[in-house]
Amino acid sequence: MRERKPRPVRIALIQQALLASDPERNKADLCQLIDRLAADADFVMPTELSTTPYFGVVRDRSLERWAEELGGSFLTEIGRIAARRNATVLMPVYMKDRNGAFANVVVVFGPDGRVVQGTRP
Repeated sequence: MRERKPRPVRIALIQQALLASDPERNKADLCQLIDRLAADADFVMPTELSTTPYFGVVRDRSLERWAEELGGSFLTEIGRIAARRNATVLMPVYMKDRNGAFANVVVVFGPDGRVVQGTRP
């Protein structure tokens, strides 16, 4: 077995300012930012609830419309970016699972663009 030499790991953490009430705009902006940062990073991770205004302590059923689904267009695009940039992207999102449950989760896309781990996929 060939010995691998250690190398520095580059990590890009994104601390976002207040987000717009338009999740589609937030997602488009975030995709551009992740794509740019992943060009020079091995791992990229935005903040919690990275596509919506923060509502962690609010119980409002109308917010369910903001939930992402695994296989939806946004998470599919994040996978494409991870693969194109050969980076791991840890994507914190509000998500609806296949059983209809809603949760604040992190979906991990490996450098091949496939989901490595997701809570409640």
